[in-house]
Amino acid sequence: MAVLCVLAITTIYYVFYFIGFSESQSDGGALLLLLKLLSVAFFTIFSLNFNSLFSRKNSALYLFYVTIFFGLIVLLIKSTFYGFGDLKYFNVIISCLPFLLFDLNKSLKFHHAFFKALVIVLLIQIALDFYILFSGLSLWENKAFIGGVGNANSFGFICNLAISYLLYCKRLNAKYIACISLLSLGVLFTSSLMSVLFMMLNYLAYSLKRNLLFTILVCIMFVLSIVLFYEYFMSDHLKFKIESLISLLSGEGGNQSRSVSLRVHIYSIFFDNLTNNFLYLLLFGYQNYSYYIADSQFLTYFGSFGLLWSFVFFAFLFTTLYRARFVLKNEFLTMVMLQFILYFIVNRILDYYPIPLILFLVITLIWRFDNDFIKSRSACIRT
Repeated sequence: MAVLCVLAITTIYYVFYFIGFSESQSDGGALLLLLKLLSVAFFTIFSLNFNSLFSRKNSALYLFYVTIFFGLIVLLIKSTFYGFGDLKYFNVIISCLPFLLFDLNKSLKFHHAFFKALVIVLLIQIALDFYILFSGLSLWENKAFIGGVGNANSFGFICNLAISYLLYCKRLNAKYIACISLLSLGVLFTSSLMSVLFMMLNYLAYSLKRNLLFTILVCIMFVLSIVLFYEYFMSDHLKFKIESLISLLSGEGGNQSRSVSLRVHIYSIFFDNLTNNFLYLLLFGYQNYSYYIADSQFLTYFGSFGLLWSFVFFAFLFTTLYRARFVLKNEFLTMVMLQFILYFIVNRILDYYPIPLILFLVITLIWRFDNDFIKSRSACIRT
């Protein structure tokens, strides 16, 4: 069941190989929408409790759901004035509906199996991406690995979640180290700078929990691996991004990666609006935008829904992180929430299905079960 659930939400974008694809748009709009709805339906059938329709939930979750649907109202109202633009917020809406209507099964065994199945499916997709690469069938010009989720950043992000699962929920042996190595290779071949940086964060956070000597050894091995990969295997696209980031941090000018320079530019736009249009930004977001598109989840929602709405939305996520770390004391769930929040700084990751569905699953795991239950039946029993 868990494997079917994961397959349902992580494979729909393989349709791009059959219907035509360009990096700016795809001709599979209606078909993709249908596949997403079917995907959510399969996920609901395989993972949620149908006997729990409209069952009572934690009040914090209700506040979160109300915030999300209030955002939809704001989007629809603004769209009547500025026109309907990007519709990716609907990925958030369709992803939250199953968790609003139903509860998780009163057992953590399935959800442990979900992340285990996620590892297996990702490993298969990475192997398939290598075949696609060597066959010259890559959809993206930079030949980035995208798995079955259609986007390199999303695929790298999910691979990092799988790495976290193996690090914090399994006793590392030769088999799991091999899995982690292949997942790491998949991250590197996404050509996503942020995914690579977050992978480094993953390893650093894990090693710091162990001991200083282990941390030093991990850092040395990882740096050597990156140097070798950079020299012999790394794509020119990812090399350019890394060099652009180093140039930016060092204060040097010169030719920079568009993705790096744009992320700097969007923050300057935000501070300009904060200074010159504060009241409108506070209540409604940016003027003349129904849905603002930026390479940052924070800035996308600041510009689309206003600072007040965004404060409630993100405050809940920070509270969820606090609950995972200090109430449940669950390392895996803490690391997952931390990666989501940090990734929001540099990517609008929630706009891309199935990322919001995974977020809602993790949030529900953190809030649905009482403290004693999740501690005694941890989602991360090491095996």
